[in-house]
Amino acid sequence: MLQESLGIGQDNDSEPLQPMGDRLKFAKPPIGADELQEIRSDRENSIFPSWLPKGPANFGSAAHGTLSANEARTTGLYHVPLTLIRLWGRLPNNTTQRERLKNLLHLVEAVDLATRHSTFRERWLAVGHHAHTYLSLLKKLFPTILGTPNEHLILHQPELLSRFGPSRGWWSFVPERFNGFIQQIPSNHMIGALV
Repeated sequence: MLQESLGIGQDNDSEPLQPMGDRLKFAKPPIGADELQEIRSDRENSIFPSWLPKGPANFGSAAHGTLSANEARTTGLYHVPLTLIRLWGRLPNNTTQRERLKNLLHLVEAVDLATRHSTFRERWLAVGHHAHTYLSLLKKLFPTILGTPNEHLILHQPELLSRFGPSRGWWSFVPERFNGFIQQIPSNHMIGALV
């Protein structure tokens, strides 16, 4: 969701969207090569607590591939926001980059609050506020982008938190981990051949 929402890629200038099957994609991503290099550089030069995973060094490159859930969380909650706050935080309020930064920070806040070790009513309400604001701004910033299931799911987080408690107690870490292992097995056109 993070890479899709930010459109992380190679070029600095944002352009209209291009068809990609039944969805649309960015012709030029909102976060370009310069910002991506700054994120990588800040990641290398920053000091974080030892318990916090550093995240992938080649984040955003084709060589890295898709981020794991833990890599996406670390990169999305720490590395990307810190760099973009430094780069875009002092720009005038009406600039595109500043609006994208505000939008990203609503997503960061929603994810951070939704994944804490404890929860209570005010936190559920804050998750809902930031999720709705993020999605509203996302639609305003990128009106032709279709929503994803994960973007819809974030709207249900307040109810899930109120019913089931902290998300760490019910998220699907182990099944997702096994899915990751299974995806590593070369299995194309080998039905019945895997043992």
